[in-house]
Amino acid sequence: MANRHVLKLLAAVGVMLLPLGAVVATAPGASAAVTVPLRANAGGSALTDAAGDQWVADKAYSSGDWGYQTSYGSGSTGGAIAGTADDSLYQNYNTFNGWGGYRFDVPNGTYQVTLKMVEDWANAAGQRKFDVRVEGVNALTAFDIFASCGALTACDRTFPATVSDGALNVEFNMNGGANYATVSAISVTGGGGGGDTTPPSVPGNLRSTATSPTSVSLAWNA
Repeated sequence: MANRHVLKLLAAVGVMLLPLGAVVATAPGASAAVTVPLRANAGGSALTDAAGDQWVADKAYSSGDWGYQTSYGSGSTGGAIAGTADDSLYQNYNTFNGWGGYRFDVPNGTYQVTLKMVEDWANAAGQRKFDVRVEGVNALTAFDIFASCGALTACDRTFPATVSDGALNVEFNMNGGANYATVSAISVTGGGGGGDTTPPSVPGNLRSTATSPTSVSLAWNA
């Protein structure tokens, strides 16, 4: 009789474990494979820039990885790019609309996203304007590369991003003018730990070295 009760108990525990296992398997970020820093040459091939940083070739998104989603096309220019020693990094680009863009499956945490852009089509302000969202937060509104940086000139913008769902999304949408949003390269680097949420260890030999009516001076071992 006792054994029968034990078997029933084990069976009940087994039933309880199945849904717990399913939750773990589908937890946000569980399949994340992307590590930072990651530097993507949008619309282009792998290259090494003047600072020695490696930029990887562009690609479409696949689950657990990174890449572009719903690109509206790509383009290139052979013109020299002002304001940079890395012309080839800006000379290729992807275009987007309808909140298409890039997805990076990264661990939860905080990051810095840098967009590298160039205007090779417009010859006056107002001809191309677009919005950018980084992880659902408006980063640029009606941004005009020509008005901000000029034609064939490196135009970089950097934004913070906090990821809590295992995916960093960078999205673009037209907002005026007559051409799609454009981006030549995207880098994702760590900011505030680059996704590391492990707290520091407790300091050793924490002690007060001086006090006043409004402050306390502390010291501790490294």
